[in-house]
Amino acid sequence: MTVRIDFGGLKTRAFVAEWSLYEEPRDHRLLTVTAYGTDGSSETFTLGSFATSLDGIDVQDNSLLDSTNFAITQGIRLAHADIAYITIKGDGIVMDNFSYTQPVPEPETWAMLLAGLGVAGLSLRRRGATKA
Repeated sequence: MTVRIDFGGLKTRAFVAEWSLYEEPRDHRLLTVTAYGTDGSSETFTLGSFATSLDGIDVQDNSLLDSTNFAITQGIRLAHADIAYITIKGDGIVMDNFSYTQPVPEPETWAMLLAGLGVAGLSLRRRGATKA
């Protein structure tokens, strides 16, 4: 199964989530997550199966259950572009606590803000000086 999550124009370069993968015996599942950037770049991580362990007894047919359930927190960061969408491929997957990072203003943005505040302050000061 493949799931696509579209970021809908959000300005972000990174996300993180908690991933769980449940697998049955000899059913080596993989979880592959790929983030696609607005510039066509992409970044992928894959989580594979871990060693299985004996978990209990199935009450229906008295057979032993041999399964794995693991959880890991993992995310992706794109260096040069905002994330347009991500795809998640695999079966038996649970995703929780999905979050993304907000962009941090660049130094040029801060410089423009401070320059604008300075110009506004000067105009208020000149206005006050002409009234006195």
